[in-house]
Amino acid sequence: MTADELYSQIKNMFNDIGLKLEPGELSLKKNATDYSIKILKNVGFKIKKGNRDHFLIRKIPGYNLPDRYKVDSLKSFPLYHRVWLVFDEDLSDLKKYLLQMYISALPDDDVFGCCNEFKVCSDNMACLKNLKFSARCMYKVNLEAGRIFYGINRNI
Repeated sequence: MTADELYSQIKNMFNDIGLKLEPGELSLKKNATDYSIKILKNVGFKIKKGNRDHFLIRKIPGYNLPDRYKVDSLKSFPLYHRVWLVFDEDLSDLKKYLLQMYISALPDDDVFGCCNEFKVCSDNMACLKNLKFSARCMYKVNLEAGRIFYGINRNI
C-alpha cells in the first residue's frame, strides 16, 4: 500500500464514522525520510517505508490501539506507537482510535462543556448531535463513561 492509499483509507474511515472533514483538516506530506498524515495540523501518523514497512501513530493518553497490532516504541519518537503491519491489511478497527485522535487534536478553545440538548442527551444516555459537533462536547465524554448528571438517568 502506498502512502497515498493509506491516506485515502484513513480519510474514508473518518467518513465512515460520520466525521466529514473539511478541506485542510486531514493532509498528507512527503518528508525526506517518511510521510506525515496530519489531523487538524497535528501529525497523527508517520509512514516509514523501507526494509520493514511500519507506521507511527500518535499516542492518546487513556486509549489503546486494538490488540491485534504489534506495537513498540522508539526513543526518537516518544509520543508515538510504532506499529508493525502489512500495509495491505484492513485498518477499519482503527476508527474509534481515529475519532479520539481527532478529539485530542482539537484546540482547547474549540471544546465546550455541553450544549442546550444536555437533558435530552442525558435521557438517551448518548450525545444526539452530529459527530462533528459532538466531538467537541466534553459532556459526551462523561456520557460515554456512564456518568450522567441530568434527567431521568442521572447517576451522579
